Amino acid sequence: MKYKAKCVIVGRKKNKAKENYSALISLFHKNDAHLEGEVPEHVIELEDIEKIIITGLEVDYFLLGNDLVLNNVDYVEMEQKGKVIYLKGKQK
Repeated sequence: MKYKAKCVIVGRKKNKAKENYSALISLFHKNDAHLEGEVPEHVIELEDIEKIIITGLEVDYFLLGNDLVLNNVDYVEMEQKGKVIYLKGKQK
C-alpha cells in the first residue's frame, strides 16, 4: 500500500511474552513529530514481524526511544511478505 506522509516513525509494540513482535508504523503530516508529542494521522500495526527492510529513505535512529524517524517524506509504500515488511518511499 502507498501512504502520503511527511514523517514516518517505525517502532515496535511492547510485548511481555517476547515471543513475537508487533511493528508500529506511524504516519504524520509534520516533521519531527516525536519532539512535539504529535498524534499520528494513521498508525499501522502489524503482528508477528521479525524484520523491516527500509530502502530509498534517509533514516534517523534515536537511542532514547528506540524508534526510527524518517523526515521530509513525500510518500511511503509498504508490503508484507511473511514476517518481513518492505518499506520504501521518496523523500523531498
